[in-house]
Amino acid sequence: MMHIEMRRTYNSVGEGMFCKERFEVGGTSYCFVFGCGSSTSLNMQEGTSAFVSREIDFSFREGEAIDAIFISHYDREHINGLEELLCRHPVKKLFLPLLAPESRLFLTLNSYIEFSNASGEFVRVLISAPQELLQDKRFEIGQIILIEEMAENSLNGQQPVIDFEEISGKIASGVRIQCKFGMEIPIWEFVLANFREEIRIQRLIKEFHKRRLPIPKNTQDVNRLWDRYYKEIVRMFMEDLLEDFSTNELVVYSGKVPGNYEVEMRPVQEGKSWGGCRSFFRVRSGCMYLGDYSLEKRIQWNRLKHVYGEEWEEISVWQLPHHGSAKYFRHEVAVHHAELYIACASSVNIFQHPGRAVIRKLELTGKKLYLVNEEPENRVVFLYEFSGADD
Repeated sequence: MMHIEMRRTYNSVGEGMFCKERFEVGGTSYCFVFGCGSSTSLNMQEGTSAFVSREIDFSFREGEAIDAIFISHYDREHINGLEELLCRHPVKKLFLPLLAPESRLFLTLNSYIEFSNASGEFVRVLISAPQELLQDKRFEIGQIILIEEMAENSLNGQQPVIDFEEISGKIASGVRIQCKFGMEIPIWEFVLANFREEIRIQRLIKEFHKRRLPIPKNTQDVNRLWDRYYKEIVRMFMEDLLEDFSTNELVVYSGKVPGNYEVEMRPVQEGKSWGGCRSFFRVRSGCMYLGDYSLEKRIQWNRLKHVYGEEWEEISVWQLPHHGSAKYFRHEVAVHHAELYIACASSVNIFQHPGRAVIRKLELTGKKLYLVNEEPENRVVFLYEFSGADD
């Protein structure tokens, strides 16, 4: 069997999200990126973080191509390094959550607050008209793939399968995207689900009504609202909706295709952590990249299990939502059979991420939690090595 290995790296950007999976298959490299942003060491004029720039330098050779970037949502600490990454590296496929019209308008309005700097225009195009980025001469993007919102009862049978190389345009949530990496049979798969955060949207609409602000119906309305009511809008987003605003979350499962190969994993670099567990794990390889998907309500947890039922037993790592916030966590995550948990948070943050209750619950259930902060020694790297029946 051809030598196959993968390094899964959680980069040290502090309060943000920037992870990558790099596959080496018979001397050929494939790279996938999950999020690219941070609110730690933020340059307010440029809207970027020095730690993201550092980690881009650390992660890639000059001009190296990236096979895919997955963006969960449009908060500053998840995307404010994306423009720099796209300027410096060609990207074959950029995956984004497809937004309903009202969501695009709300997020565009919020972008005036989160990106009141040089990167604001890029973000507003990313939100409202992402396909226009294909024509931007600063970037080399092969395709932009939009993931449709998760429909109720949309998974009534086996999930459809698409080859990674054949994807284009829009695809439904729950589709299994499989990668062969030049082999005859698929090796790896991604399962993406775009969850509409209805609770957050309704809360925002309620705040508009309470403050007697008109609901924007088009882009011109957004601009007029900002020009006329910007002080009230800033107070609304930064005081009442401080941790609770994102209309959509693109959750990504990444793991081996069941049945074809076995995988052994071992840590290569470990930083600050709580708890303890085995030094390597056989067979399970999956990671859940949750972005800021809230697990506060049981219905949200049940939605996740419904979509990822086929992958549920393969999950070995959870990237905890919202930097390990206790509000976004629930007990069922701690008692899941996975043994490793990742909180991407700053060493000092006003929200005290990861939450003490989260740390305690994971310790009590014998799990290991890593804090990936802005210090390079606290990067976390796992090595996965594949083996097959013909070895």
